[in-house]
Amino acid sequence: MDRIEAMRAFVAVVNEGTFTRAADRLDTSPQLVSKYVSQLEAHLGVRLQKTHPAVGIDLQLNDRKVDIVEEGFDIALRIGQLKSSSLIAKRLAPVRLVLCASPAYLEQHGTPRHPRDLTHHRFLRYSYMNMDPGHPLQKWLHGRGHQNSGEMISNNGDVLVEAAIAGSGIVLQPTFIAGEAIKEGKLEILLPEYEPEPLALYAVYAHRQLLASKVRSFIDFIDGFFGDPPYWDKPG
Repeated sequence: MDRIEAMRAFVAVVNEGTFTRAADRLDTSPQLVSKYVSQLEAHLGVRLQKTHPAVGIDLQLNDRKVDIVEEGFDIALRIGQLKSSSLIAKRLAPVRLVLCASPAYLEQHGTPRHPRDLTHHRFLRYSYMNMDPGHPLQKWLHGRGHQNSGEMISNNGDVLVEAAIAGSGIVLQPTFIAGEAIKEGKLEILLPEYEPEPLALYAVYAHRQLLASKVRSFIDFIDGFFGDPPYWDKPG
C-alpha cells in the first residue's frame, strides 16, 4: 500500500464529502479512491472519521517553510535536523538521503566512484537542500563543485526524481521519493559510502500546554504510522 496516496485519498473524501467528488479532485476513479481508503482502514484497524467525525481538514501541500503561528497552521510536517525554537517537534520517522542516477545516464556519462568524480556530471538540485559544510558532497550539491552549466534546479523532489529517471542527471533525494524507482531498477544508488547522515520527519506545532484536542488527536494518529524503519525503506 502507498500510504501517502492513501492519506491523500482519505483527506479528499473528507473534504469533498463523496468518493466521486474526491476522485474528480484527484483525477482518478472512485473505485481507486475507495480502494485506498479501505486499505488505510485495514492498516489502522478502524473505520475512518468515525473516530473524530466533527474534525475538518485543510491540507496544504508545498515545500515552503511556513510560519505556523503567523499563518495560522495547527501543525506542520517538516524534514531536516531542526534548530532550537519555541515550537514543539515530534519525531515521526528517519529520512534517508541517497545519491542516484538512471542506468542510461551512467552508461553514457560513467559512474562516479568518488565525490571528486562528480565534477563532470549534471546535477538535479533541490532548491531547499541543506548539508553539513564539511560533507564531501556539499560543494557539488550547492552548485560550486562541478564544471557543467546544464544544471536543473527545482523546489519539488518528485520532479527531480522523474528527471533523473529520464536520464537528465544525478539527484540527491530521500528514499520516500526515490525508493520505488530504485527498487524497480529505474535509478541506481551512487557513492553509498558518502551517504549523508539521515534526517528525520517531524510534526511541528506550538503551545504544548494549550494544545487543541484536534491537534493532539492528529499527533496520536500519526505517531508510529510510518513505522521504524519506515515502510518506504523496507525491502520488497
